[in-house]
Amino acid sequence: MIKLNENNEVVDELLSFLFSKLNEKKMNLSKFRVQKAIFQIKMDLGENHPLFNNLPYYWYCFGPFSNFVADSFNFHEIHDENNFNIIKEYLPDLDKIITNLLEDKNYFYNQLHKDIYKKYAPFKCMYTFKFELFDTAEKCREIKNKNWLINTFYECESQLPFDSYFNEYSDIFSIFITKLSLINEENNLSNNWSILREPIKRLWYTFAKGLRVQCKDSFYDNMGKQWDLEFNENIKILRSCIDNAEEEIKNNIAPTKRTSHIYTSAEKRLLNATIGNYLKSD
Repeated sequence: MIKLNENNEVVDELLSFLFSKLNEKKMNLSKFRVQKAIFQIKMDLGENHPLFNNLPYYWYCFGPFSNFVADSFNFHEIHDENNFNIIKEYLPDLDKIITNLLEDKNYFYNQLHKDIYKKYAPFKCMYTFKFELFDTAEKCREIKNKNWLINTFYECESQLPFDSYFNEYSDIFSIFITKLSLINEENNLSNNWSILREPIKRLWYTFAKGLRVQCKDSFYDNMGKQWDLEFNENIKILRSCIDNAEEEIKNNIAPTKRTSHIYTSAEKRLLNATIGNYLKSD
């Protein structure tokens, strides 16, 4: 096995070769897509290939990520193949894989990152969580299909990791869904969508912090303790985010002093639901 070195020549040479193939097809590559391209190349090489462990990744907010790939991309330059030292003997394998990868431009630019989630995501919930729930909160200023949103949340909840590491997070997720369902029952979801978008996005970002701890190549083991602290800190931030959203929603739906209002049972449950109190209690 090739040893990782400080400059990670494997990644530098591989990225140089990838860019040479992209230039042949007059294609470009963003920071986002280079991460997915190299990851797919790694997976196509397979675990038994000598280069596999020299492409270390961890799962994070927007899929598999490698610091080495990010650094190499920022300073990349295309070298002549004759100047390759480490990957030279593997060029036939790499040429075949990359040619295949770039064959369909539309797929490469628009679908590859989604298929990586479908094929390789560590937990089943991740595709739904990222591309349906998170993306809806991130991109949609209005929510039209409210029942779909609720049902998708429940589907995602049923697929969350059973690993005890995520127990506290899963509890928060479940309580948030209860609140969301009550808001929807009273037809207040659309009116409060602008408030709900932030805690939904925060749910994903917090999950990704824990994901990074649990789903990483062994090269990143030395980062585990620091990343664990960051995950726990983000649990606190998530709690605060939900508390703030809850308070703002209560203020939005509370009747004014001039209005005579008889609460329905669902409204009472909504106004008295204690996401914030529950999350503050031990």
